[in-house]
Amino acid sequence: MMNLKGFQNLIKTPDFTTASNLEVLILEGCTKLVDIHLSIGVLKSLKLLNLRDYRSLRTLPTKIGMESLETLIPSGCSSLIRFPEINGKMERLSSLRKLKLRDCNLGEGDIPRDISCLSSLTDLGLSDCKMLKSLPELPSIKEVWIDGCSSLEVVPSPLICNPVYGATVKAISCFKLAENINALTLLEKHLKAFANSRKPFDIVKPGSEIPEWFGQQKSGSSIKIPQPINLRNDSQWIGVACCCIFVDDDASSEIISCNGSILYRNFQQATHKLYRDRSRGGKVKKCGIRIVYEKDLKEIKEL
Repeated sequence: MMNLKGFQNLIKTPDFTTASNLEVLILEGCTKLVDIHLSIGVLKSLKLLNLRDYRSLRTLPTKIGMESLETLIPSGCSSLIRFPEINGKMERLSSLRKLKLRDCNLGEGDIPRDISCLSSLTDLGLSDCKMLKSLPELPSIKEVWIDGCSSLEVVPSPLICNPVYGATVKAISCFKLAENINALTLLEKHLKAFANSRKPFDIVKPGSEIPEWFGQQKSGSSIKIPQPINLRNDSQWIGVACCCIFVDDDASSEIISCNGSILYRNFQQATHKLYRDRSRGGKVKKCGIRIVYEKDLKEIKEL
């Protein structure tokens, strides 16, 4: 183990070639360290690499082949300009479940396309990567956090679909993305791809109006509608779609959230209370709801 956390005067790392048994390397908060020796990429015994708040880090090796790596923490590496390609069999990593790249200064092409090979990945955090313009194809993910990615314009379609866990896209302050694609379009693509998963799908993005497609609308954080007769026995019924507008306490923008509780079969659960006091202290201004049938997918496409 090598723990260099907070070494403010460290300006370079040694050649790691002779450290073949190194399992834990912590470089958190080494603010003056600019580059890491390329030999780090072949540390086959390394299990944990902590680079949190390593704010001067500009590059990592172009390729990494750390076969034992289980945990990689690059959060806060705001000067990082390129994420390395995965070389060889990093079987413990392809097992990586969470990857957080918040405030890493990633730009166009900096996320390798082979990220889609991380089949166990469930949570991807890319918040505040302000230079990022597009996302590559992703594996089936539970949560994608792209808050503050103000230059982001293009995302895969469908962005994420996890038939086991459901899915959440959180894109607060992604105003360019909101201009290019609306929540209903994302919802439609999700339903077509995973209509039988019966799991929730949430989209949180900038917006100020609930689409007219949500026929039942009401001010405030609660809405109820009567359950249609024999709804549960209707083979054409898909579920319930919900939408709300809420204001984030620490930002002046309004956010629209389209909830894939369209996939809930529990009607009462979906309609009883809608997003009361949403995440980050958001105050709900208005909410809408719609019972969705298969024929409604065509109507979404025509909007």
